[in-house]
Amino acid sequence: MRGGYTSHDDPGLQLRLEEPQILKTLSQGTVFDLSIAEKIKLIQCLINQVMTYVSIRDTVEESFEQFKQARTNLRSLQAAEKRKETEDHLWR
Repeated sequence: MRGGYTSHDDPGLQLRLEEPQILKTLSQGTVFDLSIAEKIKLIQCLINQVMTYVSIRDTVEESFEQFKQARTNLRSLQAAEKRKETEDHLWR
């Protein structure tokens, strides 16, 4: 399912309209025939295409939330370790 996206929002369609030379090159050759800039545009299109799916966006959001929580936990552990080291240093 592509929550909120219509066919007019399709990154592949936009690539076709904005960069027809990329598709022409691919119809006659391989991705290796593209310039670096064209390869980047193609990869960006594919990423945007995948991101149109709700399940993918949900997975990315969930992973980002897990990352933020893990980073917060790490900072807490680092602060606790630093406090412990400071206390240990004071008692010596």
